[in-house]
Amino acid sequence: WGKSVHAIVQPCDPENPPTVEELTRHCRERLAPYKVPKSWELVEQLPRDEAGKVRRSALAAEGATSSGNGHAAAPAGTTSPTATTAPTPTAPAAASQAAPSEEAAPPDEKRSRRRRQQVLGVVALVALVGVVLGGLALLGRDDGDSGPRLPGLASDGGGPSADPRTAGMDLSGEPARGPRGAEIVIVEFTDYQCEFCLRFHKETFRELLQAYPGRLRYVVRHFPLTDVHPFARTAAEAAECAHQQGRFWEYHDRLFASEGRLALEDLRQAARDADLDAKKFDSCLESGAAADEVNADTLAGQSLGVRGTPTFFVNGRMTEGAKPLDHFRTEIEQATAAAQ
Repeated sequence: WGKSVHAIVQPCDPENPPTVEELTRHCRERLAPYKVPKSWELVEQLPRDEAGKVRRSALAAEGATSSGNGHAAAPAGTTSPTATTAPTPTAPAAASQAAPSEEAAPPDEKRSRRRRQQVLGVVALVALVGVVLGGLALLGRDDGDSGPRLPGLASDGGGPSADPRTAGMDLSGEPARGPRGAEIVIVEFTDYQCEFCLRFHKETFRELLQAYPGRLRYVVRHFPLTDVHPFARTAAEAAECAHQQGRFWEYHDRLFASEGRLALEDLRQAARDADLDAKKFDSCLESGAAADEVNADTLAGQSLGVRGTPTFFVNGRMTEGAKPLDHFRTEIEQATAAAQ
């Protein structure tokens, strides 16, 4: 628009300048087809710093005409024969005189670039808000026993997973031994086809329970290493099916007693030996009803940095491997001392 206004005003003869009315009428006639906004409306559409430049340029031109040459504005409809400079520029003319200096970056281009930046900023902000709200919704789910448990932190400050002894895990509904209010909480991530898990179960597990009667709560979660243990995943789901019938520990012990014999028929036989309802067990295992529980346990372990099995959390402190009883005694003493 600056170019258009400049092209209209520039042909005027400086020796015989037009009156304000003539100039205004001339501009209106030439600009009418383009629906050009009033000059100061045009200036308002420029970025703030550019608008300031245009205003200062117009005011400077007006001051130079009125004070530098000592001439007052001619009355409407008359001309000044002694004038050697153009009359005080009107607002449209002032805007047009400043506009050519901005030819390198026309206002339309500036506005277009500014709009693109604003749109990109809004899109980025919406995406960020969506990610934050999605994360808060994920952490804030109340999973209870009606669906798969999430592996993260507590959904609020007062739930079971707010207890530092559980490393931030929600252990409600997990198979456990020992009193709920025990001062020591050990969470094991296990794999039924893991030879080190088997060694721990045979050499340390029962001694550990007997060493802290009434003081220890022991919780089991699943972490099948499916890349190297092809039967571990199905065995973990079978253990969860047994847990649904309230006989997890009987089945858990029998799986380790089988020493790696974990084919489907072995899992069914272990269910019969543990006095499970065979029909319910088979239906649970074949339908994959326990898959979500195993997935939740695995994701919980991954979020806490579990890389192999067995991995333990002793009052929130991680320790790895089939360690002897003395190692757990030391871990428990350090954990309880830190809590005090």
